[in-house]
Amino acid sequence: MQYWLPNRVYDVLKWVAVILLPVMSWAIGELAPDYGIDPYKYVHAIDVLGTIIGMLIGASHLSALGKPDPDATNDLGRHMRG
Repeated sequence: MQYWLPNRVYDVLKWVAVILLPVMSWAIGELAPDYGIDPYKYVHAIDVLGTIIGMLIGASHLSALGKPDPDATNDLGRHMRG
């Protein structure tokens, strides 16, 4: 399969969406009130950004499902990115 999102970009975005943004959202939600800051708008913005990144990753995968890769072999699991 040919993805429109390069592998390096995919890997970075996946790490950001799965690890970095949830940790940031949690940390801001927990620490901001201690400093008198309302965390809602920051946590919400981070969560929206994570959703957008997830949509980009998913769209890249779905677009590749419709395009056969000329270099692909016929093995199981080829459709999965690892």
